[in-house]
Amino acid sequence: TLNNSIKCELIRLERTHHDNSVIELISKNNLRKTGRLETGSKVTVKICP
Repeated sequence: TLNNSIKCELIRLERTHHDNSVIELISKNNLRKTGRLETGSKVTVKICP
């Protein structure tokens, strides 16, 4: 979950222009709108098994 409220998935891309400090998240919701996020926003990600 993202910020304890938005269900999403963490994906690992083979090719990306980001360094290892950036993760990619996908969701059926628009994460930028739902979470009021901008590029560079800090978030909490809870990884569940």
